[in-house]
Amino acid sequence: MPISNNIRVVVGIDFGTTYSGFSFAHLSNSIIASNDKWPEQVPNTTKNDKIEYWDQIENLKTNTILGYDDNFESVECWGPSALVNTTEKDINPVELFKLHLSDLDNLDKDKKSNKPYLPSKLVYKKAITDYLREMGKQLVKKTVTTRWPGIEWYQVLLVLAVPAEFPEKSKSILRKCAYDANLINNLRTYKLQFTTEPEAAAIYCIDNISETKIYDYIGKSFLVVDCGGGTVDLTIRKLLSKNELGEVTIRTGGLCGSTYIDQEFIKFLERKLGKSAINSLKEHHYGQYRLLIHEFCKNAKLPFTGVEEEYKAYELDIKKISPNLKQYVTKQHSNENRWTIKLAFNDVKKMFNPVINQIIKLIRDQLVKDDTCSIMFLVGEFGESKYLQKRIQEEFKEQQISVPPRPIAAVARGAVSYGINEKFIKNRVLKYNYGRSTLRPYDENIDPIDRKRESGHVLVFKLLAKKGTVVDVDQKFSQTSHPENSDQEKMWYQILITERDDVKYPDEDGVIKLGDFIIDLPDAHLGKDRKVQFELCFAKMEIQVYAKNEYNGQEYEATFDYYDKDIAEMSEILDEEELEHYEMKLGSAKRLMKFAKECKAEPEPVKIDDEDEELEQCITEIKRRMEIIGLTTSRNEALRYEYISLILYASIYIAKRITKKRITMDLWFKVVSEKASGRVNYAIKKVIDVINEELIAIIEGKQKDLVAGFMQNIMQLESSHHTNTRKRKASLVFNNEFDYLYGIVTTDWYFLMYTPKRIYCLKDNYHIILIEKIMEDDAELRQANSTNLDLLRQRITELEAENAELRKENTVIPDLKNKLSLNAETLRFNEEYNERHDAENAKLKARIEELEKNKADSSAENVRHDDEKAFLDDAHKKSVSDGIRQCNLEKKIQRESTVSSNLSLVTEISLRNNEIESITKTDSSGNDQ
Repeated sequence: MPISNNIRVVVGIDFGTTYSGFSFAHLSNSIIASNDKWPEQVPNTTKNDKIEYWDQIENLKTNTILGYDDNFESVECWGPSALVNTTEKDINPVELFKLHLSDLDNLDKDKKSNKPYLPSKLVYKKAITDYLREMGKQLVKKTVTTRWPGIEWYQVLLVLAVPAEFPEKSKSILRKCAYDANLINNLRTYKLQFTTEPEAAAIYCIDNISETKIYDYIGKSFLVVDCGGGTVDLTIRKLLSKNELGEVTIRTGGLCGSTYIDQEFIKFLERKLGKSAINSLKEHHYGQYRLLIHEFCKNAKLPFTGVEEEYKAYELDIKKISPNLKQYVTKQHSNENRWTIKLAFNDVKKMFNPVINQIIKLIRDQLVKDDTCSIMFLVGEFGESKYLQKRIQEEFKEQQISVPPRPIAAVARGAVSYGINEKFIKNRVLKYNYGRSTLRPYDENIDPIDRKRESGHVLVFKLLAKKGTVVDVDQKFSQTSHPENSDQEKMWYQILITERDDVKYPDEDGVIKLGDFIIDLPDAHLGKDRKVQFELCFAKMEIQVYAKNEYNGQEYEATFDYYDKDIAEMSEILDEEELEHYEMKLGSAKRLMKFAKECKAEPEPVKIDDEDEELEQCITEIKRRMEIIGLTTSRNEALRYEYISLILYASIYIAKRITKKRITMDLWFKVVSEKASGRVNYAIKKVIDVINEELIAIIEGKQKDLVAGFMQNIMQLESSHHTNTRKRKASLVFNNEFDYLYGIVTTDWYFLMYTPKRIYCLKDNYHIILIEKIMEDDAELRQANSTNLDLLRQRITELEAENAELRKENTVIPDLKNKLSLNAETLRFNEEYNERHDAENAKLKARIEELEKNKADSSAENVRHDDEKAFLDDAHKKSVSDGIRQCNLEKKIQRESTVSSNLSLVTEISLRNNEIESITKTDSSGNDQ
């Protein structure tokens, strides 16, 4: 059963490259059905009185295609109507956008881009979001609520299948797209789960084995080959019990789905009509370009069996299908006979073979890993190809091959089964090596000297779980660690994955960071003897991290899908919920994501003379250090700080000269606030007087990790803001005018401005490469120094203006002190009076309690009335007497008091008077009754 009792319906979504579909089931009976009704089914032709629809394969899937307006902002149509409408009105079709989730660019780095064409105005994430939105609102939600009236959307669990070869980050991107498409209401909700396409297909294959035969497969392994439109995914699984599947080998896959046959067809047309002509048609008339491919699929690709006698030659009428193509064809290719292109049997066969050869290689590689595989299942829309089945049977004659019923719906139906019984998956094989960053003592025999830290340690990659390991769902891998420094107040883990087996350091090529995990380390008096237990847990399709401080028992946890190194990418896809998921809970960090690209705080520029003495000295000192200690490309932070300090010293000296003010800089300056505390690399301060000083800028120097530098600098700025505000309140009475702080991230010299409401980042960064040749032309260094000066001078000027106002306010402080003294005397008098009044009230309360007891015990009604009347008379007289005294006291206090705070005493006395009168009235009312 699903993880929540309020789930009633499970929907499995097969979001495919070329075709998409979904299936569903109600938990009351768990009977799975597949959707076979699609909006705007567009009839293409009528054959033998039977209507044929555009590309709705068995009506179980529809085209993954969108039709946009000219600005690619609004979706005009989707599915097959996006194809047919391109011939009738101005619709811009977009497809194959799912493949932008893959690592296509990493497969062939020599090519400019392997990813499918997308219009420049359209981002692939928007296309994915739009398609999920159209399918969701027009179909999925309506189908569920129509089939089961009374079901609310919050009672639905969605299971989305992703290709095995897609990177880890694809799940997070799809989750964000589903959120933006209104399929889920909360970004971290459990009501959207993921499984891989081969895993879902494997579950479907087992579901289709009859009850009488299922026990014959227990303990045996089988291969599932899911051949889709864009990808082919393979996995070898073992049936552990009737309702449990285990993974035997690392799931693999490749970009060799049926859409790559379409690419071979396009190459064929390029040879016939010229590559430039086809490219021009694609760029200017994409709808007609797609129509050519559609006609090829319908008339040649889908019917192709690989048997020549069964093949019917097809002629492509270019003038009819793509009338605009002719204008782009050069004279070299403009033979009139070429407007009708014949597709012969061997032509089509040559289009299939390169793709099928890749699939056969993937199958062979999997079978080598497990030669006990008992059966091979072929699923997916391409899995229905008769020619593909024929080739696989010829290549693997000894292998039993099976195509289950409705193989095109295998992924969607298997995803539903996974949602109904998530425990069906017992274990998985790790696809990556999982590890974390940690410290160990420097070893001169194996470690480069530039990796040695000030503490004598080296940051290394520590393996937690090895690639190829079979792990049960929710299995944990644990390690212990200790702080690097005795006064360390936090411990920072990097969660890393890699396919490489020889990784030593976290920043090597091929190492991907899933995320950062930060825990607090109080009790600094214990020094390095503070042990932390660290655990990595492989949950369903996500990775959970736990840490426990062994000394105080404090526990931490986080869930990771992926970590994007590009801060611009983060600002594009992350919202507040996601930032909290990545442990970035400070308000300032959230604001940075939103405003980092804005630049509304550019200070007035200060030009530094080319012969400025401080600048020349800075350049000279940098060159000297370069000759002795090396370049800044070194990974040693201490070495980098040598150069950063020189640049900052020069900027401060020049700023002091221009502003005529005292400016200082502290290294490893400690800032303390309610939210966070710690030390900053550099803190620039303006000296106000002997006692008081104010922070101007906080600098964080991160060499390798820009995002970490930004996050750390933001936290430092927020803490420093509290420090500045607190200092002002202590030294300048009642002043609260502090507005902003500057921050500098010296990775590439980004300049930030922190305010309590917003955070700004200058548009340009200044990457200073310190090599001899560059230093001869020191424009970047001058620019960085100039910007430093701009910030310092502007802030000092504003501080001077604020201080002038503060000096004016300080002239009224003596009078204010006299008023405070008078207020204090008045308050003391009030307090003494209140103490006396409280004592009288206590006596009065005791008397009331005594009378109530007598009332209960007395049997004579008249005696009770007499006692109460006597008591009330006394109380009334006393109340009137107290009221007169209180009124006189009020007049006396009003005459003596000259400050507004005395009004509070009158209010308090009046309230007490009303309280007594209320008691009197209440008792009187009781007496009358």
